[in-house]
Amino acid sequence: MRRVSFVLATVVLLCMCVGPGFGAATVLFSDDFDSETGGLRSTPSKWEVSGGSVDIIPVGADFDYLPGNGKYVDLDGSTNHPGVLTTKLSFDLTAGSTYLLEYRLAGSQRDDVSGASETETVVVSLEGTALTRTHEVPHKQAFESYAWSFTVPGDVLVRLSFENTEASPSDNMGPLLDTVRLSVVPVPGGVLLAGLGAGLLGWLRRRKVL
Repeated sequence: MRRVSFVLATVVLLCMCVGPGFGAATVLFSDDFDSETGGLRSTPSKWEVSGGSVDIIPVGADFDYLPGNGKYVDLDGSTNHPGVLTTKLSFDLTAGSTYLLEYRLAGSQRDDVSGASETETVVVSLEGTALTRTHEVPHKQAFESYAWSFTVPGDVLVRLSFENTEASPSDNMGPLLDTVRLSVVPVPGGVLLAGLGAGLLGWLRRRKVL
């Protein structure tokens, strides 16, 4: 009887530990660009730009074509050469863990340029791996949210990059990027508790307690 009471008390303790706060996602990186000064040919402070330039669109500027979204990045900077936007930080990803990359993309919003009706392509990459995701972003598309869940085949150090593949010379406008977040997705608390419970039941049966 004492053994049963001990096991039941252990299960109760586990239930208390696996509460609503257990398994909250761990954010590895987050940037909404709102803390940036903003301006043409500006590089966000958490990022590097290679191969061209990007613009940080200030709130209320003449070229703030999607007001109400705070500041955001134009991946086709004002040099006729789109830049590749890459995080300064590298992230140590672990084999078998699940990660979630979230971001918002919008299309070019200008009408007065050649080719403005064309869809533009954004390639999202985890440098150091073969993992990429390609988005065809239509002209005049408002901001839409995207979520990419992935695992890595082995432990790897990566950086995150966004590239507008429009050929140079470009039209200097769009696509647009906002609200980037990379998180580790935890094992759900209920799944963990179920596994522990099954193990306890097996232990009890083997010892003929139940």
